[in-house]
Amino acid sequence: MVSLYKPNKKNSGAACSFSWSDKDKAVYISMIKQHSWNEKTRNGSFKENVNNPKAKLFIKLSLAEVSGIINCTERRTEFSGYHSSNQIVRFSLKPGFTAEKVFRGLSFSVTRETKEDSTNKTSINVGFSPDDLVLIREFLRFCLAKYFTISHKENLEKIASRSDNGSNSYGGNSKEDPPEEEEPEVSEDGEEIW
Repeated sequence: MVSLYKPNKKNSGAACSFSWSDKDKAVYISMIKQHSWNEKTRNGSFKENVNNPKAKLFIKLSLAEVSGIINCTERRTEFSGYHSSNQIVRFSLKPGFTAEKVFRGLSFSVTRETKEDSTNKTSINVGFSPDDLVLIREFLRFCLAKYFTISHKENLEKIASRSDNGSNSYGGNSKEDPPEEEEPEVSEDGEEIW
């Protein structure tokens, strides 16, 4: 898990965590708004918002979104996502630069709204420094590797199970031939397209 805490004295900060679930084979993002700021200790507090649904957001990322975020952190480009079920969640990462065109990091914005009432929404924004982006990128790469490892193991177990049942990896009995490979697509000049 990677957790980043970004409080500020304007009390508009946020905390953001990226976590992996072996069970779901998925990356989750959880965010929580800053609740308060203590000027004496120069610390922000989040714990008061733990039970406040209007101050928290959760996103389950697809593999394509994980890859998109990795690409975004490496190329310093924009990336956005959209999820819709009983609620709508929009998120985006956008690069920030100083007046001198020096890369400052990426801003991460997430908005959730109900389908029945678009005015019932929660928005959380957080900025990630270049150092934060290294942590996020490497954690997401780790998650992709975990996904591929778990999926590969599951596929091997399925193949072994089919073999134990007298069938081959193509789903039929051992007397069947494997499916024929398709010819690669070729352009007009004879070059392979894919």
